[in-house]
Amino acid sequence: GLKFGKFGRDAPTDLNGTFGNAMPGRRVAAFTVDQLDPFKCVGFNNLVVHCGINSIRSDEVTTDDHVRAVYVDFKTKINDIICVNKRARVYVNTLLPTKIETVNKRVKLFNSLINDDLSKSFKDVRIINIHSRFCSVGGLLSASLSREFNSRDE
Repeated sequence: GLKFGKFGRDAPTDLNGTFGNAMPGRRVAAFTVDQLDPFKCVGFNNLVVHCGINSIRSDEVTTDDHVRAVYVDFKTKINDIICVNKRARVYVNTLLPTKIETVNKRVKLFNSLINDDLSKSFKDVRIINIHSRFCSVGGLLSASLSREFNSRDE
């Protein structure tokens, strides 16, 4: 079956749950950047890293400098992953938009760092820019993808 990470404020301590009827599978874990363990990536040929939103949504991350600090930690983790699994193809997803404008500002900064810096720092890391596919015209998470929209349709 499909495995998914759990999202939300309780993610670091409560790693079990499901997405509900809208999506099959079981949520297994969602990590903050500091929780990424490069050694769990050993033995895989293809690695997709989609991490950062739980870190930049933190109440402690309030400024652009804080977002940059999270990015530096993220970049270090990518380097560590490459070092312990040299043959793996590493794909990095940009972060998805949110419905909260202040968080979305941080998402855009984090994504710009991925697109501008990470791609130059690691020639073999492939960037998957999925952010714009989930955006509304205003740059926030499209209403058609939100829980409120989906719950009204049921």
